[in-house]
Amino acid sequence: ELAKSQLNVDKELKILKEIVFSPTSKVQQIREFMERTGHSRATFYRWKERLDREMAYQKSVSKSREIENVEVRRCE
Repeated sequence: ELAKSQLNVDKELKILKEIVFSPTSKVQQIREFMERTGHSRATFYRWKERLDREMAYQKSVSKSREIENVEVRRCE
């Protein structure tokens, strides 16, 4: 049951990513999210905030790795 629930959340997060990265207005994105997932406008914003934080973290990790690579090359 828990695995099935997690798969559903993963599917809905994938839908959110598709919607957020589409070239549509915020109003259209919210409407599409609500229609496709059955979740509320508030859930759209909560999940989008989570997605934004995850993307910012991944970007900072990527940048840290780039800096480490540059420093390693300098030492060689």
